[in-house]
This record gives sequence, C-alpha cells and structure tokens, in this order.
Amino acid sequence: MSLREAIAAAALVLGSAVMLLAALGVVRLPDVYTRMSAASKASTLGAALLALGAALAFPSEPVAAQAVALVAFLMLAAPVASHLIGRAAYVSGTRPWQGTARDDLAGRYDHDLGTLAGAAAGTGAAAGEAAAGEGAPGGPHAAGAPRDAPGRGRGPRVA
Repeated sequence: MSLREAIAAAALVLGSAVMLLAALGVVRLPDVYTRMSAASKASTLGAALLALGAALAFPSEPVAAQAVALVAFLMLAAPVASHLIGRAAYVSGTRPWQGTARDDLAGRYDHDLGTLAGAAAGTGAAAGEAAAGEGAPGGPHAAGAPRDAPGRGRGPRVA
C-alpha cells in the first residue's frame, strides 16, 4: 500500500466517522439550533474528507476537479442554509433549549415586522447589547413568556 492510498483510506474512514457523529448530533441534540450546527459543520467536514479520500483513491484530473467543486460548493452553501434554517426557526418562535447560555436577539427582534429593533436607526451591536442584556426579560424567548404570547410567530409549536 502506497502512502497516497494510506492517506486516502484514512481520509475516507475519518470522513465516515465525522459524518456518523453529525448524524448522531442531529438525532441526539436538544433543539433545532444545536442540531443545525451539527448538520452544517460536521457534515461539511465529513463530506470534504470523503471527497479528499475519493480524489486520492482515484488519482485523475476529473475526479480531483469534481472533489474540489463539491467541497467549494459545500463550504459556500452550508453556512447560508444553516443561517436560513436558524432564522426561520427563530422567526417562527421556536424556543432554544433551556440550557442555552444567551439569546442575542431577545428583546431586539420584532416578530410582527421581521426586523431588528434599532437596525434602521443604525444603533449598532453595542447599543443593542446594552438594551437587551443577556437573555433580556420580555424577549420572544424569555423563560416566562407564554407560548401563545403576541408576536411569538404563527402556527403550532413542536416540542
């Protein structure tokens, strides 16, 4: 077995292990936000390792070009898709897991208009943090906010 074949085998095994961990994360993590992280970050790394292993196992220019194109597309598309899924979950009123340390948009996001409070006035992040604090009371995901409070999104909630 040559060094190239050994590296290809290692990349394929490692990529498969990372993909397995991503799948376990999607199944086992407590909320949509942490699941989204596992699905986007770990699966992108796993797919990149699998593409690297395939490019090394089949050393030809078309395979290498396809592997590079696949990795480039995944690196561009995964963060955008992850952001859109997270934003859609937040806008719909999906609550973060109880152990979430902070909610940067609490008290700043207007669910009715779909905008950040003060974003049009250009208040910036520092002013928003001072107003919202960490887990500001009264935000859309505040611990005491009832599920059917106004501005909590529309449609049924999934636990």
